Amino acid sequence: MGIKNFIKTLSERGKSYLTRDNELSQTILRNVIMSFGVRGGSIIVGLLIVPLTLDYVSAVDYGIWLTISSIVSWLSFFDIGLGNGLRNKLSEANAKKKNEDAKIYISTTYAAIASIALLLLIIFYFANKVINWQDFLNITNLNNETLQLLFLLVVSSFCVQFVIKIINSILTALHFSALSGFITFLGQLGVLIGIFILKSFAESNLIYLFLVLTIVPIVILSIATILLFRKKLNYLKPNFKFIRFGHLKSVLNLGGAFFIVQIGALVLFQTDNFIISRVLGPESVTEFNIAFKLFSLTTMVTFIILTPYWSAYSDAWARKDFNWMRKNLVLIRKIWVLLSIITVLLYFVAPFLYKVWIGDTIKISNNVSFAMMIYSIVISFQASHNYVINGLGKIKIQMYLMVISAVLNIPLAFYLGGIYGIQGIIYSNVFFMLILGVVFYFQLNNILLKS
Repeated sequence: MGIKNFIKTLSERGKSYLTRDNELSQTILRNVIMSFGVRGGSIIVGLLIVPLTLDYVSAVDYGIWLTISSIVSWLSFFDIGLGNGLRNKLSEANAKKKNEDAKIYISTTYAAIASIALLLLIIFYFANKVINWQDFLNITNLNNETLQLLFLLVVSSFCVQFVIKIINSILTALHFSALSGFITFLGQLGVLIGIFILKSFAESNLIYLFLVLTIVPIVILSIATILLFRKKLNYLKPNFKFIRFGHLKSVLNLGGAFFIVQIGALVLFQTDNFIISRVLGPESVTEFNIAFKLFSLTTMVTFIILTPYWSAYSDAWARKDFNWMRKNLVLIRKIWVLLSIITVLLYFVAPFLYKVWIGDTIKISNNVSFAMMIYSIVISFQASHNYVINGLGKIKIQMYLMVISAVLNIPLAFYLGGIYGIQGIIYSNVFFMLILGVVFYFQLNNILLKS
């Protein structure tokens, strides 16, 4: 009865907060509703991709893909915070109706990130020739030449996506986060179709799989970017004459702090696959990621709700609408409690869901599922405050804590992983995410609830 009353109260207050006569609240509500439809499709497609991929390649090969892609994703910190800096500056320019400034920020960011991507690709091309990936990743079923080819393929596609994914930051800043999610959904759907075609007409081949997983999203993003700048975002279309590298300073003033946060976040979140591969082998990476994908069902809902709030809080902060910010922070926290309850329930039905989803291909232990349940609850708590802080641009404390957590997490994850296996590595992340979440909780109380 208590839970029923809690849900009823949350529903009534959510309706009151989000449907009142406030343009910003209406925008958030519209984006959240649309995003649920889009992300719902993305979740289904993402879940279908896993068993289909495991039918096409072995669990070890799939683990190799997950490990390589997570390592390459570390390169994203080379945007030096420009993506998130653009997001906040563009939200501010949009709130103040300064379209020319917005166009300068967009054009300059494209030029800067394209230059960085080209430099990264050149450097990696030569470095890749001398790296022994076999020893580095503890992989024995592929020779080093094949691994070098796979890395070059993934890095090349990453550098292209590095540039064209700016459209997602632009859409989110302009309160079109649902549209950004739809583009991602189309990319995933294209990958699903590509893998299905491979499974139907080609023998198991890791290179073919990598081609589908890397090239299809590029094609979808490229088409979407061209169409958007021709129509919906024509007034903001990037142009060489609007490139002002002097304006990078204003983006980097905030973006520089975001850059450091990104480095910390990448090390904290994206080293798990590498550590698991080193300590336990590539097949354990597959077990970890299957459990992660299942419990990401609830964290996905958290991020769907939070994504429009980032830019909305930037907007509200620029207009000094403290009342709106305080009320919505309370709502966000209530939503986290509800989703935490759902995550616990998900743990109890996980064995059944694994069997329906992937059959007996991979065995997921209850200990790993329990650890992933705790991880999902804690990371959603941390994100519920982190997204608001990012929108406000008050990230100095976050910057220091993220770097400290990232540095300390690696040795702790290796240590706990060696003793307890996959769940030990997960608990290492949980420990640091909990500290961050608690600090952010009190930071926001100080900024908003007491102002």
